[in-house]
Amino acid sequence: MSDLLTQDQINELLNQNSPGGVDLPMDMGSAQAAGRNFDALSMALAVLFDQAKAVLLTVMSKSIEFAIDTCAKADQSAVNEKMGEESLCITIPLSGGLSGNLRAIMRKKDVALFSDLMMMGDGSAEYSEEHNDAIGELWSQIMGAYTSSMGARLGSSVSAGGVSVSAWDDSTAGSTCEGT
Repeated sequence: MSDLLTQDQINELLNQNSPGGVDLPMDMGSAQAAGRNFDALSMALAVLFDQAKAVLLTVMSKSIEFAIDTCAKADQSAVNEKMGEESLCITIPLSGGLSGNLRAIMRKKDVALFSDLMMMGDGSAEYSEEHNDAIGELWSQIMGAYTSSMGARLGSSVSAGGVSVSAWDDSTAGSTCEGT
């Protein structure tokens, strides 16, 4: 039995509306299952972060630390409050042992920083549309490492499709942020 979540289980966890993120059921068996689901989601994110850290170290010669701040269904007001209105959405379709879309929301200034560092700059470049290609390439490399690692853990193939980068705006809040 795998400790990883199915797409339906991930969707169920993200659609909970309680202040703490999830309404824990009253019977102990279900509460234990919810704990295992969070453990599996945490493990999947830990693998993603480990692979991202390794790729970033290779590409930029800089060590980056990642931490999970919150896990909740995204909406425009929450994104704007946390990250500001100048955000981009990176969408990567997954298939095989994991299916669905992985979405990451990044500030434009962070996209510019990462892109500039990839090109051996000092990280001080202002954001421009050209940075979208660079961040897409970076995410492609991260996802290549991630799908390899997750495929090995799952014992089945995991594939990532093409990375798309688009603006995160009011019309797409919480539902989708797919674009160019």
